Amino acid sequence: MLLNKSCLLLVLLLIGCSPQSKTADQLKKVVSPLDASLNLGMEVVALKTGKIIYSHNANRYFVPASSEKLLTALAALAELGQEFRFKTEILEDSQNNLHIHFGGDPVLTQGDLFNIFKELKIKFPNKVFNNIQVDLNDRKLESIMPGWMVGDTLACYGAPVNRAILNRNCSFDKDQVLVAVQAPKLRAFIQKNLRAAIRFNRISFKGKLAILSADKQLPVLEKNLLLSHQSPALYVLLYEGLKDSDNLIMEAIFMHLVEPYVDENTHWRERGEPIKKILAQYYGVDLAKAMIIDGSGLTRYNLITAHQFTEILASAYQKKQLRPELLSLLPIAGVDGSLAARMQSGKAKGNIRAKTGSMTGIISLVGFLETSRGEPLAFSILMNNYVDSADRYRDLQDRLCEIMAE
Repeated sequence: MLLNKSCLLLVLLLIGCSPQSKTADQLKKVVSPLDASLNLGMEVVALKTGKIIYSHNANRYFVPASSEKLLTALAALAELGQEFRFKTEILEDSQNNLHIHFGGDPVLTQGDLFNIFKELKIKFPNKVFNNIQVDLNDRKLESIMPGWMVGDTLACYGAPVNRAILNRNCSFDKDQVLVAVQAPKLRAFIQKNLRAAIRFNRISFKGKLAILSADKQLPVLEKNLLLSHQSPALYVLLYEGLKDSDNLIMEAIFMHLVEPYVDENTHWRERGEPIKKILAQYYGVDLAKAMIIDGSGLTRYNLITAHQFTEILASAYQKKQLRPELLSLLPIAGVDGSLAARMQSGKAKGNIRAKTGSMTGIISLVGFLETSRGEPLAFSILMNNYVDSADRYRDLQDRLCEIMAE
């Protein structure tokens, strides 16, 4: 009996001295003394065993800021595949009208538009069309997401998202400052650039260049595809969207994913339901109580827990066909993207692969690392409601990552 008790005591001591236990203790020592007013949620999971190594307010809901982009990316990879491309198409109907169908390509430029019509002229040098028609209003959702701050919508990172995106829907103002084209002026902006491309390439038409109203009913005519311009592959778009935290790219992908399932009558709280369903179906994670409102994290209406984040990360990591692509898309500490200037030394450098998030009073970091023992971990660190400099909390995140990397 005495021997059995001694063995049990030894086992307990060994468990208590395990590397994972030490990591948990070190994380606790850093987190415990923090100001109680700081709303902090954190979870660390061992990916080989699924064991939760450390948890702090892991089931509390937080605004994730740009870490939300990770959910959009995972849904897109599952639903669309990394070779998906947005298409901008030129069609002709049976009445000799030319139709321009914008497909939501977030990186379409004025130069691309000129090349599209250049190719059209080369292909049909003597063609004379009746009217040239484009519809900017076939998208069922508003171009500004609920919960976006007014100030954000003035900057290019908050530009309106529609099927027609050109030059990132940004232009120079009278002071030669690059600003977002405001949603009410988007129609005129697109029309101006279309007209310039058509005139430059001497596309002949007898009628009008018409940007159709949402309520204008047109006869349904059979259309023949004349040519198509494709965006870079989804993987390339996600690389920029995650590495550089590009809002417009991620919103365009989000809109493409949810548009078939929602319309103008869908309550704003429910606009992210299609994303939840994709994530549940493919990754087996229940996000029923989470709030997914946009694809970039710019709205403050998004809500998710640290535990939900690590659940999704753990599930994605287990999919061996997805793992390499996902890891390659995330910013790397001290190397590139939004983590290039962080964790530039120590064991976290080149090791932490994570999506950052930052807005006033909000900072988050969600991703993967490998410990010095070669153990892969998934982690999420969500911080809300601080009032002083974000640098302090960014440094705190970096310190926590360094402990996890030990």
